[in-house]
Amino acid sequence: MLVFKGTQPDQDSENARRLYILLQVIAHVSPWHDNLITYARLKSESLKGISYGGWDLHALLLVACSQPGLDAELIHYIEHSANRSGDFRYLLICFRTLRKAPRLTPYVFIDYLLPFLDTHRRIDQFSEVLDEVVMCTGFHPLFCWYDQVLPKLALSNRPNVTVIEEVLRTRLAPWPLTLDRMEPYSVLLAAALQASFHRFSAKEIGMILEVLRRDLATAGHLSEGSLPVGEAQAEGPIDMVVQKVLTRIWRQNSERWPDEDPWRLTDLSDDQDPATRLEGKKDLFRITTPDDQAGLDDRELAFPKSVFFREFDLLRRIEEDVHSGWRRPRARASGVL
Repeated sequence: MLVFKGTQPDQDSENARRLYILLQVIAHVSPWHDNLITYARLKSESLKGISYGGWDLHALLLVACSQPGLDAELIHYIEHSANRSGDFRYLLICFRTLRKAPRLTPYVFIDYLLPFLDTHRRIDQFSEVLDEVVMCTGFHPLFCWYDQVLPKLALSNRPNVTVIEEVLRTRLAPWPLTLDRMEPYSVLLAAALQASFHRFSAKEIGMILEVLRRDLATAGHLSEGSLPVGEAQAEGPIDMVVQKVLTRIWRQNSERWPDEDPWRLTDLSDDQDPATRLEGKKDLFRITTPDDQAGLDDRELAFPKSVFFREFDLLRRIEEDVHSGWRRPRARASGVL
C-alpha cells in the first residue's frame, strides 16, 4: 500500500503500468484498514484521465475500493461523482459496483444512465450489467423500483423510460419465464410488464396465484397440521402486490381485448349443487379465460382451505373493484383493437 501511495499519478507509461498492477493487487488483497489510503486517492480524483490496459485508472480505483464492500461514504461518493460525469462507461461501472448496495440503491442510480440509452450498443451494455445487478440483489428490489420509482421518472419526462421498460419486458423478465427466474417477484414483474401485450390464460393466472402459496410455504405455514381447517391465513403484503398485478392485467387486457372479461371465476364448493357433490368437488374454484380462438381454457385449483379462501377472495375482490369503478371500453366496429 505504501508503494501505491508513493507512486505518482501521471500519464507516464511506466507509472500507469505500475498503478494498474498495484490496483489489481489492492482489489484482491487490500484489508479494510488500508481503505483510508485508497479512499483519499479516489476522492482526490488524481487518477482521472490516466488509462492503461483499456482501463481508466480512476474507475479501476473505484472498483478496488468497493471490493471489501460498500459503506455509506463510498455510495455517497459514487452518486456525487455521477452527477458530474458525462462518461457512460464510468457510469456503467458505478452501476455495477452498486450491486452490493442495500435495498433500492442500485436501481435508483439508473436515473443517471437514462440520457445515455440512445444507441443499440449502449442499451445492450446496460442490459448486461442490469442482469448482473439483478442476479446479485434478486428481483424484489427491482420490482419495488419498477412499481414505485419508474412511474415517477415517466411523469417527470425523464428520457428513455420506455427503453427501460422494453429492456425489462424483453430481456430481463420475458414471458414465459425460464426456470432460473421463477422466484415470486420475477413472476410478478414479468406479469406486470406483459399486461398490455399478452392475453393471459387461466393456467398463467394460476401461475401468478402460486406466488401466494410459495409465500405461505416459505413462512412455514403449509406444514402439516399448521393451519386449522377452514380458517384463512391473515392477508400479508404479498397479497396486495399480487392483487395489484392481477388488477393491472385485468384492466390492460380489457383495453386491448374488450370483447369479454379477461377471466371468469366460478365457485365449485357449493355442496347444494348435485353436480358438485357427484364429482366430489369441494373447496374448488375454476378460472375460465377466453383463448385467441374464443374457446375456453379451464384451470381448477384445489388447495388447502386457507389458501383457497385467500386466492378466491383476492380474485373476487378484483372483479368487484373493477366492475364497480371502471367501465369496459367498447370494441370498435371494425374489430381492430
